[in-house]
Amino acid sequence: MSQGRSASKTARGFTLVELLLAIAVMSLLAILSWRGLDGMVRAQEITRQRADEMLVLQSSLGQWGTDLDALMPIANTTPLDWDGQVLRLTRRTSAVPDEGALVVAWTLRGAQGATLLPLQDWQIFYYRGGAWSNAQSSSGTTAENSTAAIPDGVRLQITLPPGQALAGQLTRDWVNPLLGGGRT
Repeated sequence: MSQGRSASKTARGFTLVELLLAIAVMSLLAILSWRGLDGMVRAQEITRQRADEMLVLQSSLGQWGTDLDALMPIANTTPLDWDGQVLRLTRRTSAVPDEGALVVAWTLRGAQGATLLPLQDWQIFYYRGGAWSNAQSSSGTTAENSTAAIPDGVRLQITLPPGQALAGQLTRDWVNPLLGGGRT
């Protein structure tokens, strides 16, 4: 009988306090892991949203450059017409270059059409005669060449609203590859 008692004393289990402590530690680890995973998921969502906003900005500015590169001077038309609200460009079509001209319009807001960027404001400037000027002013053009003149450069200044991937003022300059005069 004495051997049975000593065997039962050595084969005892965990006490209630030890079990409660182990459960508390495991629950604390589970909460910390959940918070860590939640933080990683939120960071991934924010990063994806910012990346999407940057892709939209890059593709919009890329389309802007493509439209300007494809400007097509046609007799008795204005290839680049800015009225302060809408910029109209007469350009070659990119599908079949010899097919004809397209008129592309860029505006701040429109009831119809594709919205590319959330903008607060935008301005257009032309580079003519060695200086930047307001696109609505008539300096640098004459009555004879005002309908077919494509400026040496176009400056787009856009103001992006806060809360986006990029906020504040952004400037994009375009240099006319045909009329730049080979200057750097």
